[in-house]
Amino acid sequence: MEETASVKISRKESKFTRRKFDVYIDDHRRIGILNGETTTIQVTPGQHTLKVKSLSWIKSEDVVFSADEAIPADLECGYHGKRLVFLIIGLVLVIFAVDVAFLLVMTQSPAGNSLAQYRWYPKILIWVLYFILMSRPGMILYAKKSQS
Repeated sequence: MEETASVKISRKESKFTRRKFDVYIDDHRRIGILNGETTTIQVTPGQHTLKVKSLSWIKSEDVVFSADEAIPADLECGYHGKRLVFLIIGLVLVIFAVDVAFLLVMTQSPAGNSLAQYRWYPKILIWVLYFILMSRPGMILYAKKSQS
């Protein structure tokens, strides 16, 4: 009979989304975990790596943990709630500032009307930078060993 160890994974309740997280252990998808859910996975004893994904580009950093037959590993995952809110508010404020700057240039400058066709370029660049920033592992989601 093969020896197994338990890994308890808890997902913190979030008001941001009800999207299921995919839990990967050693780069293999094991389960999906819902908002506020706690589940247990059986693994072989030893060192393992856990990663959580919400979408293919939104993922947590890798967490290395040790699973033992006698002591189950206790992990938790969730959203960085405040960080996500500040990133979204920051994006909206930057886009608003760029829009106001373009309106000022267009109304104050004789060449302003010729710039109107380029009004969307900075906004597109800001969106691209935003998604690059958001796709960094651990920026939106976290996975960590529980403190209990």
